[in-house]
Amino acid sequence: MTQIVYEAKAIAYIIRKSKDHYSLLTYSLNHQPYHYSRLPGGGVKIGEKVIDGLYREIYEETGIKREELTYLRKIGMLNYFKPTNYKNVERSDFLLLYNGNLPNDFEYTIDSNDKDNGITVKYRWITKDSFDTIDPELSQYLNIYNSPELYIPVNEYGLESGKNCIINS
Repeated sequence: MTQIVYEAKAIAYIIRKSKDHYSLLTYSLNHQPYHYSRLPGGGVKIGEKVIDGLYREIYEETGIKREELTYLRKIGMLNYFKPTNYKNVERSDFLLLYNGNLPNDFEYTIDSNDKDNGITVKYRWITKDSFDTIDPELSQYLNIYNSPELYIPVNEYGLESGKNCIINS
């Protein structure tokens, strides 16, 4: 008999502002051929707050510190079953603004106590024109309603000091 496991996850939609648009941080795995890009995040430990698990996963997977991020909002929560590993997943997705100076493309070796420890991944900042490269499992909130910053030009929609600005209509 197969045992079904329950797992809490947190996913980070990390964005950064450039002159005329916002871009999203994605990564691809160097150690295996995989068609889609992914977003930072992962499992929340038992007894850990979801938001703390999110920041821990971001740091382990990217090296980005909590102080380099501005929390914007929780953009959604999904409950789904993953038949490949018999897991019921409750996933919380968050939008964060990156305030640092990472290059457009960079590699990072994951430093964690999990199975991904030591894996080197390639990160890339992308715009909406490349969102079709993101794993469909992680892209439900990539739309103008949940993440408008990524769809509306900066001069029409912006973030000032981590606060949403009103769009003039």
